Amino acid sequence: MSKPELPSPTPDDESESTRKSRFLLRHRSRGKVECRRGAAGSSNNIGQDLIDVSEQGARLTVKEAVDSGRVVELRMYGKGENRPITVLGKVVRCEPIPDGGFFLGVRFDRNIQYADLRKLT
Repeated sequence: MSKPELPSPTPDDESESTRKSRFLLRHRSRGKVECRRGAAGSSNNIGQDLIDVSEQGARLTVKEAVDSGRVVELRMYGKGENRPITVLGKVVRCEPIPDGGFFLGVRFDRNIQYADLRKLT
């Protein structure tokens, strides 16, 4: 199954910081993701697919809608990796997918290391 494409936002939908973050190189992911609401990471996993990732954020699909500004914990696994790269981030975008589920844009609280980014792509 191919990963769905996130629709491109219109200029009116984007803040200045969002436009600036688009200059970062995004990498198509080869990994998988767990997404949990809150910083404790103790809620149910709603993650489905990791679409792409950069040092500052990620796009993924989830089973349930998450409010913008909500903190989530992502556990991202590179292909063949058993140990996750765990990071907290804030939801900056949540849009429904026509076939079910939601696209989620997450901006990390801290950049991930380049070596970890390479594991995910």
